[in-house]
Amino acid sequence: MAGRCEAFVIAAALLILAPPCAAEGPAERLARIEAAFAPTGERVRCISLAALDHTRIIDDRHILFRLGVDTHYLNVLPRPCRGLSHHDALRIDSRNGRLCDVDWVRAIDSGLPLAFGMRGRACGLGAFLRLERRAPAGDATPQR
Repeated sequence: MAGRCEAFVIAAALLILAPPCAAEGPAERLARIEAAFAPTGERVRCISLAALDHTRIIDDRHILFRLGVDTHYLNVLPRPCRGLSHHDALRIDSRNGRLCDVDWVRAIDSGLPLAFGMRGRACGLGAFLRLERRAPAGDATPQR
């Protein structure tokens, strides 16, 4: 009986000490983006929605936009949009086919039914900062 009790205590201690098996958090996402991309210094006010291929919410202040195959822009919101990082998709409303630094996006949860998932916090955008993929270690030419 004592062996079982010791085994239980050891198992419980391992569970307490083990790192959580949660999904990647905002800080880890931002660190991964910063490791993979370098800013080019180019800032644009608008991007084309027709070219938009993918968005990635990084945290409450950063959204990564991919246009086409390998053109990336990081949008740094002028103010944190509380709760943004808890959502996995954006609703973008545009009348002119462009997304600009004066526009708003709405964070939504794509896992919810349409009626519920379309409600979310509205977040004002900032300038779009062009990023380029960092060269792999040992390669001096930038990847595009």
